[in-house]
Amino acid sequence: MNASKYFSNTSPLHPRIAYWKSLVEASPKARVTMSILRGRDGLLRRNPRLFLCIHSTPPTLDEVSWELELDDWLIKQKIRAEVASEEPGQQEEASLHNEQERFGLHLLYDLRPVVLRYGDAFFNAVLLALVQQDFGAHPLVADVLSHVHMRARAEEGGECSGEIMARFSRLARSIESLYEGYRDVAEDVIHEVHEAPNLAEEILAGAIASYLDERFNVSERKMLGWG
Repeated sequence: MNASKYFSNTSPLHPRIAYWKSLVEASPKARVTMSILRGRDGLLRRNPRLFLCIHSTPPTLDEVSWELELDDWLIKQKIRAEVASEEPGQQEEASLHNEQERFGLHLLYDLRPVVLRYGDAFFNAVLLALVQQDFGAHPLVADVLSHVHMRARAEEGGECSGEIMARFSRLARSIESLYEGYRDVAEDVIHEVHEAPNLAEEILAGAIASYLDERFNVSERKMLGWG
């Protein structure tokens, strides 16, 4: 019997992570960024694509399907979203939106077990009550909520509400770890435009808005003129 290898404390690296590590190690002084691209086929959202850019000379760009394991590794390496923009002064806003969409995908995956445990109808009602209470004043969240016509049920949330809050907290810690000690002109732009107390809170609120938009098909309803 040779079962001891299955009890090892170390797990093999995802093949793409191993490749990315080799790219980063080959250009140790190069800046590394990522971005998410998610287009549409009509009303249907395409599966997200992840782009990793090593800003070496010449730059190296790698494109893969977005996977939670891959992005978790990028976050641990403090690799942030950055989107190039041809419009002057728009890069910070575009990068912020991309970061919000990125963490919205994390919520999409992280909340699935809660949805399965409590069912769509109950989960939706509790989710809306919690979001309205804690994030409803944020412009992005408020806009999405204005297009969701469903009863919120705060009084019956109980354990479901606690599980959703735990996921929000975990996401917040992940964002904080990525942007720990980070402050530059991008954060000043965010303060000016959104009046957010800090960058991490702006990303969290935007991620929740992105998740709500997909969960309740808000963008699709707007495209159909249903409001």
